[in-house]
Amino acid sequence: MRSQLAILALLLGSTALPAAADEVPTETLNACQTAANAKKLKGEAFNKAVGDCIAKARPANPAVTPAAVPQEKKQKCGAAANAKKLKGAEREAFMKQCFESGVTTGDSSAAVPAELKAACDAEANQRKLKGADRSSFVAECEKR
Repeated sequence: MRSQLAILALLLGSTALPAAADEVPTETLNACQTAANAKKLKGEAFNKAVGDCIAKARPANPAVTPAAVPQEKKQKCGAAANAKKLKGAEREAFMKQCFESGVTTGDSSAAVPAELKAACDAEANQRKLKGADRSSFVAECEKR
């Protein structure tokens, strides 16, 4: 399999072999090659089709796949998404951003972009809000 990957890497213009963690599973490589063969592709077209197929089979950012995120962080990000009552695509986008943020505190505002957080705080200051009113306003503002 390593020789297949080396040939594929050379054909696709890469000079380095993938690291062990980045290796393509044999099943994926075989499926991609079979699909390219079924289309009767040869040469560059075959290599491009196999490369594209492998790229599609891999997650966009393997470091932030749900399996790579610690359980504690999943729970905290999930709790934050629940607190914001997010559903569907909005929830998925929020969870991905939360996983990528590197923040592992229990603060549900941890996944809120810094610019938005600063803008909401500034507006709360301008309105001279204090205590529960301020907290409620900032939480609502950060949902926008």
